[in-house]
Amino acid sequence: MERNSEDAESTLTMTVMQGAMLTNHIITTFAAGTSLMCVSSCNARPDCLSINYNRLTRTCDLNDKDGTNYQAIYDLVTGLSPEHILFSTKTLH
Repeated sequence: MERNSEDAESTLTMTVMQGAMLTNHIITTFAAGTSLMCVSSCNARPDCLSINYNRLTRTCDLNDKDGTNYQAIYDLVTGLSPEHILFSTKTLH
């Protein structure tokens, strides 16, 4: 996936953690039919750095931190059932 800006082109990479989610950094939550819809919604917002997606409930959380850049160790919850997926984004210039 790529994001273009007026000054330079940047590449968006994504890290996926199955059975994990980020807490305390949710911008908004909504129903999304697929994880791709959730990722696309995040890509459209400059303040979105990661998403929590639940495949069972099809719930999408947009987060203002990513899975490696959060304020407290307890914000990253791991060991959840596999339908919980954390997608973290990182823009490379």
